[in-house]
Amino acid sequence: MANKKVDRTKAKKNETSASRVVKNSGAMGSPPFVFDPRQVTVFGMYAATYETMAEFFGCSIDTIARRMKDEDSDFCRAYKKGRGSALMKLREAQLQKALSGDSTMLIWLGKQLLGQSDRIDEKVDVHQPIRLVVDETDMNA
Repeated sequence: MANKKVDRTKAKKNETSASRVVKNSGAMGSPPFVFDPRQVTVFGMYAATYETMAEFFGCSIDTIARRMKDEDSDFCRAYKKGRGSALMKLREAQLQKALSGDSTMLIWLGKQLLGQSDRIDEKVDVHQPIRLVVDETDMNA
C-alpha cells in the first residue's frame, strides 16, 4: 500500500473532502473517488442532479451514475437518506398547512393519501340478465 498517493487538486478546487486515490502500479482506468457521505446526503435532500454532483466533486457524471446504480453502495444509500429526509419534511409542512385550515391542501392530501376523488364512478354491468314480466294484457294487444 506504500505505492498510493492522494491527488486532492480537484477536491480542493471545490473545497470538498472528496479525494481521488492514485495508484502508481500502471493499472488502466481511473482510480475510484472517495466521497463524504454527509455531503452526498445534503445533495439528496435537494434532489441534486448527477451533473451538479459531478461538478461539485470534480468527477465525471458517469462516476456518479455508477455509484447511484449500485443500491448497496454508501453513496446511493446516503443520497436516498437525504432524499427521504426532504420528502418527510415536505409532507410534514403540507400536513401542518392542511391542519391549520387550508382547504385546498386538505382536499389535495385527501386525494393523495386517502384515495378520495371528485368524480363519482357509476358501474353498470351491461351483461346482467334482465327479467321481463309479461301479463295477459300485453299478450292480447
